[in-house]
Amino acid sequence: MIGLPMDIRPVFPKDQQVVLLTAQAAQAPELMTDIRKQLQSGRDVVITSGLLKAIPEKIAEIVELRCTDLKALVNDFGRYGQAGRDLLIPQVQYYTNDAWEVVSAGRPLTGGVSGYPILLRAPYAAGNLYVLTIPDDMGNLYDFPAKALNEIRRIMSKDMDVYLEAPSKVGLFVYDNKTLVVENFNDEPVEVRIVTDDEVTRLENLENGDILAPLPAEPVQSRRPVTPKNSFRLSLLPHSYKAFQYK
Repeated sequence: MIGLPMDIRPVFPKDQQVVLLTAQAAQAPELMTDIRKQLQSGRDVVITSGLLKAIPEKIAEIVELRCTDLKALVNDFGRYGQAGRDLLIPQVQYYTNDAWEVVSAGRPLTGGVSGYPILLRAPYAAGNLYVLTIPDDMGNLYDFPAKALNEIRRIMSKDMDVYLEAPSKVGLFVYDNKTLVVENFNDEPVEVRIVTDDEVTRLENLENGDILAPLPAEPVQSRRPVTPKNSFRLSLLPHSYKAFQYK
Protein backbone atom coordinates (compact mmCIF):
# COMPACT_ATOMS: atom_id res chain seq x y z
CA MET A 1 0.00 0.00 0.00
CA ILE A 2 3.02 2.32 -0.12
CA GLY A 3 4.02 0.99 -3.53
CA LEU A 4 6.47 -1.68 -2.35
CA PRO A 5 5.73 -5.13 -3.79
CA MET A 6 6.70 -7.89 -1.37
CA ASP A 7 7.38 -11.58 -1.89
CA ILE A 8 7.01 -13.00 1.62
CA ARG A 9 9.15 -16.08 2.29
CA PRO A 10 9.55 -18.37 5.33
CA VAL A 11 13.35 -18.63 4.93
CA PHE A 12 16.14 -16.22 4.07
CA PRO A 13 16.33 -16.00 0.24
CA LYS A 14 19.74 -16.69 -1.28
CA ASP A 15 19.17 -15.17 -4.72
CA GLN A 16 17.99 -11.60 -4.08
CA GLN A 17 19.81 -8.27 -4.37
CA VAL A 18 17.80 -6.84 -1.45
CA VAL A 19 16.23 -8.67 1.49
CA LEU A 20 13.84 -6.96 3.94
CA LEU A 21 13.83 -8.34 7.48
CA THR A 22 11.21 -7.33 10.04
CA ALA A 23 10.98 -8.09 13.76
CA GLN A 24 9.46 -11.48 12.88
CA ALA A 25 12.93 -12.62 11.74
CA ALA A 26 14.45 -12.17 15.21
CA GLN A 27 14.22 -15.87 16.11
CA ALA A 28 15.72 -17.23 12.89
CA PRO A 29 18.63 -19.44 14.06
CA GLU A 30 21.04 -18.59 11.23
CA LEU A 31 19.97 -14.98 10.81
CA MET A 32 23.34 -13.28 11.33
CA THR A 33 25.16 -15.84 9.20
CA ASP A 34 22.71 -15.23 6.38
CA ILE A 35 22.97 -11.43 6.76
CA ARG A 36 26.77 -11.57 6.63
CA LYS A 37 26.78 -13.77 3.54
CA GLN A 38 24.34 -11.42 1.81
CA LEU A 39 26.46 -8.35 2.58
CA GLN A 40 29.78 -10.02 1.79
CA SER A 41 28.44 -10.95 -1.64
CA GLY A 42 27.85 -7.27 -2.42
CA ARG A 43 24.11 -7.34 -1.88
CA ASP A 44 21.94 -5.40 0.55
CA VAL A 45 19.86 -6.09 3.66
CA VAL A 46 17.11 -3.79 4.97
CA ILE A 47 16.06 -4.30 8.58
CA THR A 48 13.25 -2.49 10.35
CA SER A 49 13.75 -0.53 13.54
CA GLY A 50 11.65 -3.24 15.21
CA LEU A 51 14.18 -5.95 14.33
CA LEU A 52 17.06 -3.70 15.40
CA LYS A 53 15.39 -3.24 18.78
CA ALA A 54 14.76 -6.98 19.13
CA ILE A 55 18.37 -8.11 18.50
CA PRO A 56 20.67 -5.11 19.17
CA GLU A 57 23.66 -7.17 20.29
CA LYS A 58 23.56 -9.34 17.18
CA ILE A 59 23.31 -6.35 14.82
CA ALA A 60 26.22 -4.75 16.72
CA GLU A 61 28.40 -7.56 15.37
CA ILE A 62 28.08 -5.79 12.01
CA VAL A 63 27.56 -2.13 12.89
CA GLU A 64 27.01 -0.24 16.13
CA LEU A 65 23.34 0.80 15.98
CA ARG A 66 20.66 1.05 18.64
CA CYS A 67 16.90 1.53 18.49
CA THR A 68 16.28 3.26 21.79
CA ASP A 69 13.19 3.69 23.95
CA LEU A 70 13.34 7.41 23.18
CA LYS A 71 10.79 8.83 20.76
CA ALA A 72 10.80 11.75 18.33
CA LEU A 73 7.89 13.74 16.96
CA VAL A 74 8.61 14.59 13.32
CA ASN A 75 6.84 16.09 10.32
CA ASP A 76 9.62 17.58 8.14
CA PHE A 77 11.60 15.33 5.78
CA GLY A 78 13.79 18.15 4.45
CA ARG A 79 14.34 17.95 0.69
CA TYR A 80 11.91 15.02 0.57
CA GLY A 81 8.96 17.15 1.69
CA GLN A 82 6.53 17.50 4.58
CA ALA A 83 4.34 14.89 6.23
CA GLY A 84 0.65 15.57 6.46
CA ARG A 85 0.72 15.26 10.26
CA ASP A 86 3.09 14.78 13.20
CA LEU A 87 4.57 11.27 13.32
CA LEU A 88 5.93 9.55 16.43
CA ILE A 89 8.99 7.45 15.63
CA PRO A 90 11.61 5.56 17.65
CA GLN A 91 15.03 7.19 17.79
CA VAL A 92 17.73 5.13 16.07
CA GLN A 93 21.22 6.03 17.33
CA TYR A 94 24.42 5.44 15.38
CA TYR A 95 28.01 6.57 15.02
CA THR A 96 28.45 8.97 12.13
CA ASN A 97 31.65 7.29 10.96
CA ASP A 98 29.77 4.00 10.52
CA ALA A 99 26.42 5.04 9.02
CA TRP A 100 24.74 7.80 7.02
CA GLU A 101 21.16 9.01 6.89
CA VAL A 102 19.62 8.57 3.45
CA VAL A 103 16.23 9.94 4.53
CA SER A 104 15.89 12.01 7.70
CA ALA A 105 13.04 13.71 9.53
CA GLY A 106 12.70 16.36 12.22
CA ARG A 107 10.34 19.02 13.57
CA PRO A 108 11.57 20.98 11.78
CA LEU A 109 14.44 19.36 9.88
CA THR A 110 14.93 22.22 7.44
CA GLY A 111 16.53 24.95 9.52
CA GLY A 112 16.18 22.85 12.67
CA VAL A 113 18.80 21.57 15.05
CA SER A 114 17.99 17.86 15.19
CA GLY A 115 16.96 15.15 12.81
CA TYR A 116 16.37 11.45 13.08
CA PRO A 117 16.99 8.68 10.58
CA ILE A 118 14.09 7.31 8.57
CA LEU A 119 16.35 5.30 6.26
CA LEU A 120 19.90 4.72 7.49
CA ARG A 121 22.74 3.17 5.45
CA ALA A 122 25.66 1.32 7.03
CA PRO A 123 28.22 -0.13 4.57
CA TYR A 124 29.56 -3.57 5.48
CA ALA A 125 31.97 -5.64 3.36
CA ALA A 126 30.77 -5.17 -0.22
CA GLY A 127 27.12 -4.51 0.64
CA ASN A 128 24.92 -2.17 2.66
CA LEU A 129 22.85 -2.73 5.78
CA TYR A 130 19.88 -0.32 5.84
CA VAL A 131 17.61 0.44 8.79
CA LEU A 132 14.05 1.52 7.95
CA THR A 133 12.43 3.35 10.86
CA ILE A 134 8.81 2.30 11.34
CA PRO A 135 6.51 4.82 13.10
CA ASP A 136 4.87 3.75 16.35
CA ASP A 137 1.59 3.78 14.43
CA MET A 138 2.50 1.71 11.37
CA GLY A 139 -0.35 3.37 9.48
CA ASN A 140 1.71 6.57 9.55
CA LEU A 141 3.79 5.08 6.73
CA TYR A 142 0.95 6.44 4.57
CA ASP A 143 1.87 9.93 5.80
CA PHE A 144 5.45 9.80 4.53
CA PRO A 145 5.97 12.36 1.75
CA ALA A 146 5.96 10.94 -1.77
CA LYS A 147 9.62 11.84 -2.36
CA ALA A 148 10.68 9.99 0.80
CA LEU A 149 8.71 6.93 -0.29
CA ASN A 150 10.28 7.21 -3.75
CA GLU A 151 13.77 6.98 -2.27
CA ILE A 152 12.80 4.00 -0.12
CA ARG A 153 11.25 2.27 -3.15
CA ARG A 154 14.33 2.93 -5.28
CA ILE A 155 16.68 1.30 -2.79
CA MET A 156 14.41 -1.65 -2.07
CA SER A 157 13.47 -2.51 -5.67
CA LYS A 158 16.80 -3.71 -7.07
CA ASP A 159 15.40 -7.16 -7.85
CA MET A 160 12.63 -5.79 -10.07
CA ASP A 161 12.60 -4.25 -13.53
CA VAL A 162 10.35 -1.43 -12.29
CA TYR A 163 9.55 0.71 -9.30
CA LEU A 164 7.00 3.39 -8.51
CA GLU A 165 7.21 7.13 -7.91
CA ALA A 166 3.91 8.12 -6.37
CA PRO A 167 2.18 9.18 -3.16
CA SER A 168 1.17 6.53 -0.64
CA LYS A 169 -1.88 4.31 -1.12
CA VAL A 170 -0.82 3.53 -4.68
CA GLY A 171 -0.03 -0.14 -5.17
CA LEU A 172 2.36 -1.73 -7.66
CA PHE A 173 1.83 -5.38 -8.63
CA VAL A 174 4.64 -6.92 -10.67
CA TYR A 175 4.38 -10.28 -12.42
CA ASP A 176 6.98 -12.62 -13.92
CA ASN A 177 5.65 -12.30 -17.49
CA LYS A 178 6.70 -8.66 -18.01
CA THR A 179 3.34 -7.27 -16.91
CA LEU A 180 2.38 -4.96 -14.07
CA VAL A 181 -0.66 -3.34 -12.49
CA VAL A 182 -0.74 0.09 -10.83
CA GLU A 183 -3.74 0.73 -8.57
CA ASN A 184 -4.86 3.92 -6.86
CA PHE A 185 -6.50 3.32 -3.47
CA ASN A 186 -6.90 7.04 -2.78
CA ASP A 187 -10.16 9.01 -2.88
CA GLU A 188 -8.65 11.47 -5.36
CA PRO A 189 -6.82 11.20 -8.70
CA VAL A 190 -3.05 10.79 -8.63
CA GLU A 191 -0.17 11.30 -11.05
CA VAL A 192 2.43 8.56 -10.90
CA ARG A 193 5.64 7.57 -12.61
CA ILE A 194 6.71 4.06 -13.43
CA VAL A 195 10.51 3.87 -13.46
CA THR A 196 12.12 1.05 -15.44
CA ASP A 197 15.49 -0.14 -16.67
CA ASP A 198 16.60 1.74 -19.75
CA GLU A 199 16.03 -1.38 -21.89
CA VAL A 200 12.27 -0.89 -21.40
CA THR A 201 11.22 1.48 -24.20
CA ARG A 202 7.40 1.26 -24.04
CA LEU A 203 4.46 0.31 -21.87
CA GLU A 204 1.39 -1.18 -23.59
CA ASN A 205 -1.98 -0.77 -21.88
CA LEU A 206 -3.45 -4.29 -21.72
CA GLU A 207 -7.03 -2.97 -21.79
CA ASN A 208 -7.00 -0.68 -24.82
CA GLY A 209 -3.61 -1.15 -26.48
CA ASP A 210 -2.45 2.43 -25.89
CA ILE A 211 1.32 2.85 -25.85
CA LEU A 212 3.20 4.93 -23.29
CA ALA A 213 6.56 6.27 -24.41
CA PRO A 214 9.30 7.16 -21.92
CA LEU A 215 9.64 10.72 -20.70
CA PRO A 216 12.66 12.76 -21.83
CA ALA A 217 15.68 11.95 -19.70
CA GLU A 218 16.37 14.39 -16.87
CA PRO A 219 19.91 15.44 -15.88
CA VAL A 220 21.19 13.49 -12.90
CA GLN A 221 23.59 15.01 -10.39
CA SER A 222 25.38 12.32 -8.41
CA ARG A 223 28.90 11.59 -7.23
CA ARG A 224 28.32 7.90 -7.84
CA PRO A 225 27.68 6.01 -11.07
CA VAL A 226 23.97 6.10 -11.89
CA THR A 227 22.22 3.24 -13.69
CA PRO A 228 20.29 4.65 -16.69
CA LYS A 229 16.52 4.55 -16.21
CA ASN A 230 13.40 5.30 -18.21
CA SER A 231 10.23 6.67 -16.65
CA PHE A 232 6.61 6.73 -17.80
CA ARG A 233 3.93 9.12 -16.51
CA LEU A 234 0.28 8.16 -16.10
CA SER A 235 -2.85 9.38 -14.34
CA LEU A 236 -5.10 7.21 -12.22
CA LEU A 237 -8.66 8.03 -11.20
CA PRO A 238 -9.74 7.31 -7.59
CA HIS A 239 -9.98 3.59 -6.82
CA SER A 240 -8.95 2.56 -10.32
CA TYR A 241 -6.09 0.59 -11.84
CA LYS A 242 -4.26 0.16 -15.12
CA ALA A 243 -2.40 -2.90 -16.38
CA PHE A 244 0.61 -2.79 -18.70
CA GLN A 245 3.00 -5.04 -20.53
CA TYR A 246 6.52 -3.68 -20.77
CA LYS A 247 9.02 -4.38 -23.54
